[in-house]
Amino acid sequence: MLLTANAALFDPARAAERNAGNFYPVRSDQRRLQPALYAFAAATPRPPAIFFTLVAYADATGSRPTFALPPDELARHAPSVQPAADFRAETLAAILGTPIARLHQVLHRHLLEDDLS
Repeated sequence: MLLTANAALFDPARAAERNAGNFYPVRSDQRRLQPALYAFAAATPRPPAIFFTLVAYADATGSRPTFALPPDELARHAPSVQPAADFRAETLAAILGTPIARLHQVLHRHLLEDDLS
């Protein structure tokens, strides 16, 4: 997943303008998503939209990317979400009123094995 507040940065011709403060590649590591969302929530001025796209890769090394839309089209037609007026970095600290620090993933291996067979 790629996230940015400036859809023009999806254009390969503008790749040199991308940096850690304006373009967020999440990949499959979801631990990168939360810091990206915090950055959008804390930004001043607040971005009117968060543009995103998904990218699939042929293998774990990131070879042969396949974009949801061609990169040059993303600069003009990227999907986006509009942050709510009350969206703040603190908004992400709780899910359904439960502090995120108190949540943890419960994984039942036998359920996964059943799903894969």
